[in-house]
Amino acid sequence: MSLETFLESCGANGVRVEVLRGTLELGEAVKRAASEVGARLIVVDDALAEAADRGELLLPTEARPLREVDLELLRPHDNGVLLVRSAGAAIAEMGAAALWGDERTQRATAMAEHLMVVIRAERVLDVAKASSVIRRVLTESGGPVHLVMGPSATRDIEHVRVLGAHGPVTLRFAVSP
Repeated sequence: MSLETFLESCGANGVRVEVLRGTLELGEAVKRAASEVGARLIVVDDALAEAADRGELLLPTEARPLREVDLELLRPHDNGVLLVRSAGAAIAEMGAAALWGDERTQRATAMAEHLMVVIRAERVLDVAKASSVIRRVLTESGGPVHLVMGPSATRDIEHVRVLGAHGPVTLRFAVSP
């Protein structure tokens, strides 16, 4: 499945996507996303923090690893936090990213008001291949797996659209080589 299909699907879902030319551009993309949502704190999942420690990618110096952050800071309603996660896979036809990790990381994902997901281009798969990967993860770890494909929204009884009802108000993907 092509990256173009993924980008089209993301656009239809209301997700902003940045295609990065190199892993060094990630730091600037994260800074832009934090600035646009008014985030005062940037939190990155442990996989990204460890990759930055190894010098495989560049993150903003003010980014803090999730393991060092009190989850109470991620409470919804103008929390001023941008959570940056790495995706295990992405489903091209759906414009969705599959996120898995330990319970703390998954809870942080559900609590974050602003979410940015980093996706490696080779992990953008068609639905059959992505399903196989997700099934393997669920079999090995028992889950949970989050599929994110757009900002969380619902409509109230008066049909007024409400963002952030049960997930992030803003969602952005960064596709890296």
